[in-house]
Amino acid sequence: MKQYLHRIRKVYEWFHIPVEALCARDCATLIKGAIKLTDPNVRREKYAATAKQTKQLVSWLRRQGQDELADSFIVARQYALRFKSECIPLQWSSLLSNVQMDDKSCTIHTSRKTSGRNVIPICRNCICHQQSQALCGCCILKKRHLRNDGGYVFPSITYGSALFWLREGAKACGWQNPVAWGTHAFRRGWGRDAYAQGGLSAFFLSGGWSSIAALGYLSSKQRNEIEACNFHVDFSEDEDEAW
Repeated sequence: MKQYLHRIRKVYEWFHIPVEALCARDCATLIKGAIKLTDPNVRREKYAATAKQTKQLVSWLRRQGQDELADSFIVARQYALRFKSECIPLQWSSLLSNVQMDDKSCTIHTSRKTSGRNVIPICRNCICHQQSQALCGCCILKKRHLRNDGGYVFPSITYGSALFWLREGAKACGWQNPVAWGTHAFRRGWGRDAYAQGGLSAFFLSGGWSSIAALGYLSSKQRNEIEACNFHVDFSEDEDEAW
């Protein structure tokens, strides 16, 4: 906190604002900004949940009777959802979010942080045969739809309880530094897997990312690969496209 307040003082000095002008609201905003000013090399570790880890956690949660929470983590991962702002508020049918499905896929229509209030579709196919039935968010949504009441997809989930059970699960599963895990680990893990399987295009498309800031979701090894241009590039044979 001492470092944060020091940075806050610096920000006020930069803009020639009297330090006495500080108030609680300003502190909250500036502390959040001060964290972003921190050198990335000394920030807390941002963990990413791999498919194996997610399966391990989901299995543990089901043994604790937390089936709805397990379902929500699976959906959040496969659809690369922000858990607090996109997964928890997800509804079966509303103006801001809805779920549509067919035989092979399931599409979530939701407003995202980067799209303002514009509702965009996120489509995922069933991955039961290609990857894992235990991690198929598409089938989870179809099963939950059979018993839905037309309201929220995960009506009993709160962010506080989700964070508590995630960290308890991380501890039970023997993960590194359990108290540092957050629900963004599922979105981050999906992004890294997408990059590993399909490169940059798959990465950006899978999570709805649109700026290079999203590269922060990747592991340091993956970022080093990009910096070294160690990935597949298609070259066009059309001379006009070279300019």
